[in-house]
Amino acid sequence: MENEVTLLTGAELERVKSYIAEGRVIDFYKWARWLHLRDEVLAELHGECQGCRARGLYRPAWAVHHVLHLRDHPELSLSKYYRDPYTGELRRQLVPLCKECHWEAHPEEYRPRAREYKPPLTSEQW
Repeated sequence: MENEVTLLTGAELERVKSYIAEGRVIDFYKWARWLHLRDEVLAELHGECQGCRARGLYRPAWAVHHVLHLRDHPELSLSKYYRDPYTGELRRQLVPLCKECHWEAHPEEYRPRAREYKPPLTSEQW
């Protein structure tokens, strides 16, 4: 079923874990399976940043974010959904975000040097 948690196992899980352990996470993001899934997620959510959308704004997505971070949950690296450990609810694991929202989601990794700020569109402008 489309709205289910998909856990990586076996050789694929070991592949992702090795990327993480060897500091080659960028190789995960070049993997054809990830690129295909990324395109699916973007299409499903119309290429819109979900962080901005939650605030009533519209901005194109720049990245597809792992809500439960890749380094912490490699088994969910190719899953669109995860189960909330407290409520058991099915939640979205992969979420399209713009650069600014992705930086907010990863403050430990992103320290933008100088960025060109483009204000998000309002619903009237969209």
